[in-house]
Amino acid sequence: MTTGNPMAAPAAERHAAIVGAGPAGSAVSEILSKAGIAHDLFDEQPRAGGNIGRRRFDAPPQAPEGAPLCRYHASTRVLSASPERELTWDDGDAIHRQTYDAVFLCAGAYDGMLPREGRFDTWCAAGSLQALLKGQGIVPEGPVLIAGAGPFLHIVAADLARAGAKVAAVVDALPRLAYVNLLPYALPVLGNIGIMRDAQRVLRGSGVPVQFGRRVATLARDHAVTDRGERIDFAIAGISDWFAPQTQLARSAGCAQEWSDTGRYFITSVDDAYRTDREGIYVLGEGAGVRGGPHARLSGLVASLAWLEAVGHPAPPGHDRHALERQARDVAAFGQALEAAMTKRDVIASGEAWACACERVPVAAVRDAIDQGLEDLSSLKIVTRCGMGSCQGRYCEPVVGRLIAERHRTPRAPLTQKVLARPLDVGELIRRG
Repeated sequence: MTTGNPMAAPAAERHAAIVGAGPAGSAVSEILSKAGIAHDLFDEQPRAGGNIGRRRFDAPPQAPEGAPLCRYHASTRVLSASPERELTWDDGDAIHRQTYDAVFLCAGAYDGMLPREGRFDTWCAAGSLQALLKGQGIVPEGPVLIAGAGPFLHIVAADLARAGAKVAAVVDALPRLAYVNLLPYALPVLGNIGIMRDAQRVLRGSGVPVQFGRRVATLARDHAVTDRGERIDFAIAGISDWFAPQTQLARSAGCAQEWSDTGRYFITSVDDAYRTDREGIYVLGEGAGVRGGPHARLSGLVASLAWLEAVGHPAPPGHDRHALERQARDVAAFGQALEAAMTKRDVIASGEAWACACERVPVAAVRDAIDQGLEDLSSLKIVTRCGMGSCQGRYCEPVVGRLIAERHRTPRAPLTQKVLARPLDVGELIRRG
C-alpha cells in the first residue's frame, strides 16, 4: 500500500486508477498513456469497451488493453473507494488495496423497469439481453418482446435481429413527435441519430413491428397486452423504462450527491472538469448523469487533462480542455432533453406492484410512508425495507425517487452506501482476505 501524501508524489512516481473501461475510462487511459503516467484500469468484464463497446469474452485484446503504462485488470470487481483514494478490489484470487494519486470513477449506468404486478423469470432488463449477446454470443430462443421507453430499445432489438433472434415487437412509450422534438439538440450527436436510423432499417428489414407512443399495460409470464388492447406473445421480455448511474463507489468515497430532476436519480456532484468534492477523485461518464457514449468519452478527456493541469504535469499536445468542456456541454444537452422526454412518460399505476423486488415491498407502502412526510431514502428504507435487499438499492432507489417526485417533492438524500459497493459473502472474505 502506498503511504504518505500521494498528491505530493514526483511526476515519475504518480500512479492513477481508472474504474471502468468504457468510453470514459478508455479516454482517460489514452491521455495518461500519452502523458507518461502509469495507471491501473479495472473492469468487471474480460474485455474492455464497457456496455456500449462490449466485445465477446474471447475477443482479442484491443485498446486500452495493453496501452503504454496501463495495467489492465480484467474480470475484477472494485469493492470500495475511500476519500483518501484507496481502492479495494477482488480479482478472483485475493482482495487487494492500494492508494492512488488520482481515481477516475467511470462505472457507467444500468437500465431497469418500473414496477409491474407479478415477477417472472421470463422478464429481464433489455440491457441484459444486449450484454449477453455482445459479451457471450447468447441469442435468445423464441420470440422476444422489447418494451419501455427510448432509443435504446430499438438498438437492442436491432442487435438481436441481426444475430438471428425473433423479435416479436418493439413497444416504445415515446411517440414519434418526441423524437422529432429532439432534432434541435441533435447536431453535436449526429452519430447517435445515424445509429437509430440504422436500427430502424434493420427492424423494417426483419419485419419487426415497432409501436411508438404505446405502453405495455399488462405483462404476464408469456404475453403482454398494450394500452391499445393488442396481445403480444413472447418467450423473453426485455424491459427498459429508465437508466440510472452507478454512483455506489463515489458514495463509498464520501463524494457529495445531488438529485437530478430530469433523470429522477441521484448523481455525484461534479464541476465542469468532473472533479468531485474529494481531492483527486473524478466522476465522469454516466456517473455525472446519463448522457450517452459520446459525452462519456469527452468527459474522460476533460477529467484527465484537468488532473494533469492540477498536478503540474504537461498535457499531451493537441488537446484544448476548455474547448472539450464546451463540446461536452453541447452533447450533454441532447442526453438531458431525451431523458426529460422519457421521464415525462413514467407511469407507476399499480399500488400492489413491488417497488422493491428484493424485499417485496409494494408501491402502496412506499406511497403511504411518503404521505407521512418521509422524503429521504434512508428513512424510507427503515420504514419500508426498500434498499435492504441484496442489490443494495440499485433498482429500487430510482423507483422510490420517482414515487417521491410524483408527489411534487424532491428526495432529500440518497441511500447510505455500505462499505462494500458489491455484495461479498463471508466465505469469500475468509478465503481471499
